[in-house]
Amino acid sequence: MNYFKKSIKKHASLLVIIVGAFSFFLSNIIYKEIFSSKEYGYYSIFITYLSVIYLFGILGLEQNLLRFSFKKKDIIETQKTQIKLFYFVSITNTLICSFLFYIFYSEIKIHFLLLLIASYCMIAQLFLSNLFRINTNFVFSQLAANSWKILLLLLSIIFFIFNIQRFETLTLLISLSIIISFIIAKFFTKKYVIIKYNNNINDKSIFTSAFHFFISIFLFTILIFADRFIIEKKFSIEEFGDFFYLTNFFLAPFSIIQNYIGFKQLIHFKYNFSFSNFNRINFTNFIVGIFLAFVLVIFSVFLSNLKLITFEFDAYFSEILIILSIGIARLFSSSILSAFEAKANIKTLRKSNVYIIIITIFLLLIAYNFSNTITAILNCFLMVWVFRSLIHWYLLKKQFKI
Repeated sequence: MNYFKKSIKKHASLLVIIVGAFSFFLSNIIYKEIFSSKEYGYYSIFITYLSVIYLFGILGLEQNLLRFSFKKKDIIETQKTQIKLFYFVSITNTLICSFLFYIFYSEIKIHFLLLLIASYCMIAQLFLSNLFRINTNFVFSQLAANSWKILLLLLSIIFFIFNIQRFETLTLLISLSIIISFIIAKFFTKKYVIIKYNNNINDKSIFTSAFHFFISIFLFTILIFADRFIIEKKFSIEEFGDFFYLTNFFLAPFSIIQNYIGFKQLIHFKYNFSFSNFNRINFTNFIVGIFLAFVLVIFSVFLSNLKLITFEFDAYFSEILIILSIGIARLFSSSILSAFEAKANIKTLRKSNVYIIIITIFLLLIAYNFSNTITAILNCFLMVWVFRSLIHWYLLKKQFKI
């Protein structure tokens, strides 16, 4: 019994990740059944916007925070410059992102002030999540990151039970859910996180590292979301909604494991790293990815045969195959990225950014200008994932002279 309790406590943060991912997964299925194809397409755009600003809103500063901050007893020691930089970037990006969304997606009706507040709360939650992470409050860290997804599921259940089909009401409630999640996370940050400032890292090092992490997270965000924006521009809003549904259905389980590996392994690699163990973890992740892909195919066939969902998976066989391949590539890359973020020096980080920028731009141009099917676009992104992982692995090996 004690072993069981210790295991639950040790992996409680994984449970939160699973609950958050499952909530996001199930809510998207429910909303697909509630709204029309066009409204679901608009919902997909709004959720994609929120996901993008969460990941990219502070321009990779969370990686700077993880690199240069340390927990000593019950106190986090960091630099005041990092906190000032966070506030400047988060407020600036809130204004820019909200304005761009309001201009380019005016068909999605939401009050600009509400969009502004919700955007800031979404962006700031990543920073709060990583403060908890450094403080080894892993459960609070994942609650800060995933609570809005859990509320999203609760909303979908309410909409389904009471047959509510007002899309504007949904955007209002999602925005309010994000604001509530942020307020709760902020309260617990004040209660459990104590920050002490030091001058161990000079400002030049902070800004130099921040710039390279900005490039890195920018490229990572493109890998995660650019396919959606390309497909949204090249195809109809209904087709975009179907693609959003497919990616969430087949990538959600991969994301659960990927996020947990990245969440745990970065801190582990920061203090304990060996290349033999690193390679063993990478191989294990690859095998798990292949197994998971087979399970998801069987699960989708099971749901279709029992008529539990109305979506026709058979019409998207080639797209599903590539999406699953991307899932395997993403899972394989998770520990590689964690090790890279924890151990790569500025020189190695600079080299990786140059190589990945060249490959990403080249394949994005092909995807946007010459790819006329969703499958062709996805193949371009699969190639970027593969090359990115190989570049990180090779440069780490070279840095450690192995």
